[in-house]
Amino acid sequence: MRVLVAPDCFTGTLSAPEAADALAEGWLTGSRGDTVERCPLSDGGPGFLEVLHAALGGTVREVRVGGPTGAPTPARLLLHTGPDGVPTAYLETAQACGAHLVRPPDRDPRRTGTGGVGELLVHARRSGARRIVLGLGGSGTNDAGAGMLLSLAGAEGLVEDPGRARALLGSGGAALRGIAPRDLGFLRPLRERWRDIELVAATDVDSPLLGPRGASLGFSPQKGATPRQALELEAALGDLAAAVRALRPDLPADLPGAGAAGGLGLALVLLGACRAAGADTVMSAVDFAGRVAGHDLVITGEGRFDWQSLRGKVVSAVAGQGERSGVPVVVVAGQVAPGTPRRPAGILAVHAVVRDGEDPARALADPHRTLAQTARLVAGRFGDLPQEHAGRAGRVRDAAGPRTRTLEPTAPGPDRNGNRRDRGPRTARAHREPRGEHPMTVQDETTEPNGPEGTAHGVALTQVAVEKVRDLLAKEDRDDLRLRVGVQPGGCSGLIYQLYFDERVLEGDLVRSFGTVEVVVDPKSAPYLDGATIDFTDTISKQGFTIDNPNAAGTCACGDSFH
Repeated sequence: MRVLVAPDCFTGTLSAPEAADALAEGWLTGSRGDTVERCPLSDGGPGFLEVLHAALGGTVREVRVGGPTGAPTPARLLLHTGPDGVPTAYLETAQACGAHLVRPPDRDPRRTGTGGVGELLVHARRSGARRIVLGLGGSGTNDAGAGMLLSLAGAEGLVEDPGRARALLGSGGAALRGIAPRDLGFLRPLRERWRDIELVAATDVDSPLLGPRGASLGFSPQKGATPRQALELEAALGDLAAAVRALRPDLPADLPGAGAAGGLGLALVLLGACRAAGADTVMSAVDFAGRVAGHDLVITGEGRFDWQSLRGKVVSAVAGQGERSGVPVVVVAGQVAPGTPRRPAGILAVHAVVRDGEDPARALADPHRTLAQTARLVAGRFGDLPQEHAGRAGRVRDAAGPRTRTLEPTAPGPDRNGNRRDRGPRTARAHREPRGEHPMTVQDETTEPNGPEGTAHGVALTQVAVEKVRDLLAKEDRDDLRLRVGVQPGGCSGLIYQLYFDERVLEGDLVRSFGTVEVVVDPKSAPYLDGATIDFTDTISKQGFTIDNPNAAGTCACGDSFH
């Protein structure tokens, strides 16, 4: 199998290339016959320049700027001229305002600032760049970019009262409390001074400035803010937002990406920047879509998988590309936050290095080793996907909506109430967590098949099953989907069923029509399913699609797989 390893950095432990090495090493230990390619990614946060430099080449220039506390810190620019001939500078704003630049005991997003980001912009402009792409993410600040704006305005001689401006804009997010439109009078001339530079804010999240998923309430706690301090910052940024609305009523209050990097996204929009997803910026540079297309499975990951992961970060971007390309995606994260969906759209499964009840500090003491160990275990679970299915199988058109989901390629456990499922000598289950009301399960049933119109394969549908499929498709107003039935390795007896809706007919597929309902079987699965009958049962004790397969010689003890 061909596996593409494409993680983000594991913040505080491994860079993206280091994480890719650990995942690849572990996978090849667990599934030695596979081919693994590394493709480290970034969403605009730490590692943004490293990944882009490896993909694009170009020249790296070292500079010194003020850090989040004002102390000087080294930073870099990546200078590169692309096919369009525009000299471009790439900046990683975390190098000037990142949380890693402040010792954990000293972190206080009420007082840290982004003045150094303004200095980085000035260096990039003086280098001759006509386009500047700023990666946003991993910040230790929450000043909505006020420090950056003050730094740029000061460099242009646009600050009328430096003392007052420094107290309001250059002292951290909490100091913005009570700011008024007159305190931002330099914005219009500053924007004019930068009009000749194309600015791109490559954000790691699409969060707005304010609200529960905004800069202060959603992100400042991870930068050191207490709940009370997060509320204080929310109020201060609320005053700034009100002042901005008075000057720029055209900007929507919930501007996507404005809350990125502690609100730095908003300041860059005020300067004239357009917003792009940081992960998409990097994926375009490395031709991620093209690389995914040549693989059967993608492994991605990050330090912590939580609600933020689904708001524009690498994991969500990889899942989206995998879904578009029909390639399954598995996530391996350092930790998985409680309550986080384990199988959001486009993701086959999520695995954590730190298991329930483990001490994170101990589990991550040797991050390369523990990540490689987890990848080895995941390879043992997914490394036997058959070649004809890997990279395209398992896509399920959810009965509750048009987005796709993937089937778990292993035998399921007990039902939702913790009860063991019925067993039978010819039983196996195609399992998924449904959004709709009818899980597709396979139970031990025997019924007479409905007469087909074609005989391309030997799987039959009862009239009840045909009517149920028609009903599901009618409810979703879909006439382009077929019922796909397949077999793949899995479970303790060796084989498990797959049962899902699919809009495609692939090369070699066998199709059989039952009125307006078509059933598709891939050629490798057909011998295992010849003579099988699919029915639908709807009783108090069980509900779902069922299959009676005369080729099933036996099952495992739990009844979830067969041989």
